[in-house]
Amino acid sequence: MGGVLFSFTGRIGRAAFLLSSGGLFLLLLIYQYLTGGWVLNYLGWAIWGYVQGALLVKRLHDVNRSGFWALAVGAALVIGGIVFSFIGDTEGTPSALRLVGFSVPMACATGFTLGLLAFVGSKPGSSRDNRFGEPPEYLAEY
Repeated sequence: MGGVLFSFTGRIGRAAFLLSSGGLFLLLLIYQYLTGGWVLNYLGWAIWGYVQGALLVKRLHDVNRSGFWALAVGAALVIGGIVFSFIGDTEGTPSALRLVGFSVPMACATGFTLGLLAFVGSKPGSSRDNRFGEPPEYLAEY
């Protein structure tokens, strides 16, 4: 199970990806509810992001796509955060420019993420060996 959750190599099928991602998100929600303080919350989000990234990369490998597509989501989120940090006033009330500067990259990241998840969640994996390895043995037909 550790190889499925923490490794960025190999392939996983649709059912394994969807079940793992859903279970991981529920664990994150429970963790957020039970812990307090920003350090523990950010730690939970960091672990979730790493494991979810590993799952997404392996699912992209299963549909014969490069795992670097997963970096586009992270890049859009980072760009949105940088723009949000540097544009606008420092009085605590966001300016219109700051809201637009944050909203546009975040909307793009959200749309790209949802589209990518719909793609990897619905497209069957390669039934034969591809450049990323053999098809997964478990749930191979899904």
